[in-house]
Amino acid sequence: MAGSLGALAGFQAFSRLSGADRRAAVVAFLALAFWRIALLLVPWRVVARWVARGRPAPARRDDTWPATVRRAIARASRVPAHPTCLVQALAGVGMLRRGGFPATLCLGVRRGDDARVAAHAWLECGGAVVTGDVEALQAYSELLRIDDAARPLTA
Repeated sequence: MAGSLGALAGFQAFSRLSGADRRAAVVAFLALAFWRIALLLVPWRVVARWVARGRPAPARRDDTWPATVRRAIARASRVPAHPTCLVQALAGVGMLRRGGFPATLCLGVRRGDDARVAAHAWLECGGAVVTGDVEALQAYSELLRIDDAARPLTA
């Protein structure tokens, strides 16, 4: 019973969103599902190549698009699958690029309290964090940065 009440509340919240936010949430949900499956089936080197080859679309939407992407991914991530930070960042890359915004995918590591290595992925756009825990980023040493803005647009 509690699960169905939660689903009803989620549907009611979704129905109150603007049309643009609803569309963005659906796109985010589908992108999260795609990347979760892709990471299970495709080697990382291939995924990294896909991300590195992508380019932003030539036309920009409004300047609120990166914030819309952030909210959409956060909403879509509440589903039972709970996507990882890497899946969220990869989904955001595609959404930002389709909106005409350059994306920067970052991967980092840190030593945990138990001396284990912990990894984290986050996404930036114009210097602002779109996905990833902003407060925790200071603890990570960046290992990889795939930056649209740093690459020439000609192939």
